[in-house]
Amino acid sequence: MKKILFTLFLSALLCTAYATVIDGINYTLDADNLTAEVNAKTSGYYRGAIEIPQTVTYQDNEYTVTAIGEKAFRQCSALTSVSLPSTITRIDKFAFAECTSLTTISLPAGVDFIGDYAFAHSGITHIITSGDMFAYMPESYSGAYTIPDSIKRICGAAFIGCSRLSSLTIHNQVEYIGYAAFSSCRSLTSIVIPNSVTYLGEYAFEECMSLTDVKLPDNLDTIRYCAFYQCASLPSVDIPASVRNVGRYAFCYCPSLVTVKSFATNPPQCGEYAFDQIGANPTLFVPHGCSSSYRSAAEWKNFAPRIYEMGGAAVGDAVNQGVQVFGSCGHIMIEGAEGESLAVYSADGKMVGSVDHAATVQKIDIPGSGVYFIRFANGETKRVVVK
Repeated sequence: MKKILFTLFLSALLCTAYATVIDGINYTLDADNLTAEVNAKTSGYYRGAIEIPQTVTYQDNEYTVTAIGEKAFRQCSALTSVSLPSTITRIDKFAFAECTSLTTISLPAGVDFIGDYAFAHSGITHIITSGDMFAYMPESYSGAYTIPDSIKRICGAAFIGCSRLSSLTIHNQVEYIGYAAFSSCRSLTSIVIPNSVTYLGEYAFEECMSLTDVKLPDNLDTIRYCAFYQCASLPSVDIPASVRNVGRYAFCYCPSLVTVKSFATNPPQCGEYAFDQIGANPTLFVPHGCSSSYRSAAEWKNFAPRIYEMGGAAVGDAVNQGVQVFGSCGHIMIEGAEGESLAVYSADGKMVGSVDHAATVQKIDIPGSGVYFIRFANGETKRVVVK
């Protein structure tokens, strides 16, 4: 019995955080640092106008209010205004999510952390930034937008549900794109993610249904879970040589995705269903000499037998813009000439293959290595060297 009492006494001594309610606002108090965090009500929701003080007093100790806790005001649909003190430095995830009657909020200059979904699906009608963070774009925003030069971090769910965002420019200072940052931006048709970005969060571009063109950064290490899940219009994607991991469901349910180019010499590790439910008969292009390793790698091997090496080099880029030609392993692969008539000639002028209506990715067998010429119906020509 004495041992039990001693244990309880010791636990009480070690417990330095207290939950309390002061003037109708719930707090967690940190007795070690004398700081306070605003929390959700234990029952019911905050309503009307809320003014959060800089300090609160509890048992003769003064605590500085420094944080808005996780889900503190989430779904407080009758919350109409909130005043934050200058002492706030942290706003945790979902803090003001789904506060549909809250139309404006002013963040103190000292806020240096904003969690995922902090303002998502709220009624706030203005853009929210803090320091180098972009935290929130109203879902009603329509048209093009350029991320300000001062921004390095696009917070989780910052643009979620901006279904009328038509185009986006991200400058080369942004380093971080958070969880679901652009989820359900259904009018967005193309995106260039600059090379400065080293972190691309889960669900980053999920359900961007109109997205047809994506440029991934050259320094990206990981394409995370569901990053491009259900991008229904995306026809192709180039995976940079730097990528080592492609997460589960990363490109799942992209029914238009028929061409994937991976520039990594070692097949990136793929999570389950990374390319599940994509377009019919998809084609994978890989670096020269790497097809055998991709054919035996988990998930990648599902592209077989349509795995081709990018061993040829096409020249004449000013001719037939948008058409790409690769040659290797007894084949020439022509991409981007859909519906065109074309013929392939060897260096001695002998026609070795032709097609009247090229497919999106057209395969033509050739007798071996060497120099070949692809002649289009308009008389223009591309040259390819097949190793």
